[in-house]
Amino acid sequence: MTIVGYARISSREQIEDSQALEQQCDRLKKAGSEKLYVDVESGSKDNRPQFNSMMEGVSKGHIKKIIITRLDRLTRSLPTLRKTIDKIEKNGCHLQALDDSIETGTAAGRFQINMLGALAEMEVDRLSERTKHGWKYLRSQRRAIKSPFGYRVEYGTHVLDTEPFIGLIETREVFSKSDLAQEVIQVFFKLKSIRAMVHHMNSKYGVHSFSKNNKGLNFTPNGFCYWFRNPVIRGHTYYPVTQEIFHDTHEKILSEEEYRDVQKILYFNNRSKRSHSWKNDCVGLVYCKRCQSKCVTKHSYMKQGEYIYFQCRVYFSQKTCENKKMIRIEKIREAITVALSQKSLEIALIAESEETNQPTTSPKIQEMENQLTSLTKIPGNNSAIQEAIAQIQNQIEAERFLLLETKEESASREMLLQAFSDPMFYLKVDEEERGRLFRELVDKVFIDEGEVVEVKLKFSS
Repeated sequence: MTIVGYARISSREQIEDSQALEQQCDRLKKAGSEKLYVDVESGSKDNRPQFNSMMEGVSKGHIKKIIITRLDRLTRSLPTLRKTIDKIEKNGCHLQALDDSIETGTAAGRFQINMLGALAEMEVDRLSERTKHGWKYLRSQRRAIKSPFGYRVEYGTHVLDTEPFIGLIETREVFSKSDLAQEVIQVFFKLKSIRAMVHHMNSKYGVHSFSKNNKGLNFTPNGFCYWFRNPVIRGHTYYPVTQEIFHDTHEKILSEEEYRDVQKILYFNNRSKRSHSWKNDCVGLVYCKRCQSKCVTKHSYMKQGEYIYFQCRVYFSQKTCENKKMIRIEKIREAITVALSQKSLEIALIAESEETNQPTTSPKIQEMENQLTSLTKIPGNNSAIQEAIAQIQNQIEAERFLLLETKEESASREMLLQAFSDPMFYLKVDEEERGRLFRELVDKVFIDEGEVVEVKLKFSS
């Protein structure tokens, strides 16, 4: 572990005093620095080559002390200074500022650092307050803040971006962002598909993707969905933070009627996708054995067809679980079928028991039948009695209907329980029916290192 020094001057400081950097380095060497890191960069920039290299050495534990002439040599931002000092202390390193008489290895130095931390937090809070007040003022003035693709902000208003943006070599045509935005809408209504429209734009303009941000042609299908739902393209000023909308403030490229048609197309396309979700009849059943999290599905498309895999969600999103291997859905189906087949005898016994114990009447029905018998024995033709008899008869019919419904549910459950007594049964039904059966009978399937390690059934003893 070494003692290092960090020197920094800005380009302007170097011009004004050409000896400033040499003086800093000389003082750091005399203070005990064994190695120097030097940047000629502004203090407002956090991404400085030598500074980053020094902090990497701190993280690896190679540096035990950093010496600087003043705290502003590290950064001119109080919040960034606090983060840097926290990182230095966390890795067992000390900081010494010569002109500020601060050394984190002493009680007085730590007190001063804590004071700086409090000042940094106050500065962050003040910045947040200023930002909120600024947004509130802009909303009160109904000023445009950020424009979606096809527009730009001009004098606080959204206007169509008609500046030349892209050209075609073959035809020598030049298009603006507003031209492209209007073409996107026309092509979408023609093809009625986000992905097909993206493919069209790619083929025509030679770009590989598009995005919701306004930094060139970089739209994705998800970005287009976001873009179509943006009220700005319908002529309204929109503030996402507060969800406020001020109507008819500028020229629109999509009418309200067209927007409703867009919603219908997107809704229909989403429903069509969901109708094919039964291909993944194991979705929602597969869990990671190590972290117990639900697994995500991944799709692979090849000439032979579509392949579906499962993988631990925690590994997929955070890489913190060690269960990183994927597993094909066919393996999971096979494991579920084997587990259900092994339980076939127990399943049949459960079904038989339920059929034997199924009641044919209920105490409530018997009580109402007794009341009905008593009323029918009363002589005469009293209208009130006849009305009471009709009412009780209706109640009895309703109770019998509920009892029949329960019996039908039991029969359906019996069918589910007996279904997998045939090991090849799952091959004989379609994906939708198989998915329904799996959800009725299977609680969880646990995977580890690309293999099924446990199938937990809902009717396990």
